[in-house]
Amino acid sequence: YTKIQSSEGKMFHLRRLIKEWEELLPDDSFLRIHRSVIINLKFVSKVEKWFNRSYKIFLEGVDNPFDISRDMASKMKKEMKI
Repeated sequence: YTKIQSSEGKMFHLRRLIKEWEELLPDDSFLRIHRSVIINLKFVSKVEKWFNRSYKIFLEGVDNPFDISRDMASKMKKEMKI
C-alpha cells in the first residue's frame, strides 16, 4: 500500500508500489528521497544540511521534516540546485 498526503492534509491509502509511482510521476516535479518517500518539489519550503552528507527536507503543510538518504542526496542536489 501507498500512503498519500494531499496539500490539504488529507490522507489516502492506495494499493500501488512506490516503484510504480516513480514511473508515473514526472521527474521535474517529484523526487524519491528515500526508499519509502516521494515528495512533490513544489512544496519544499526548506532544506537543511544534516550529518554525514544527509539532509532534512521540510514541506509546506507537513509538521515533521523528512530525512533524505545519502544515496539520494546527490540526485536531490542536482534537481534542486543545492
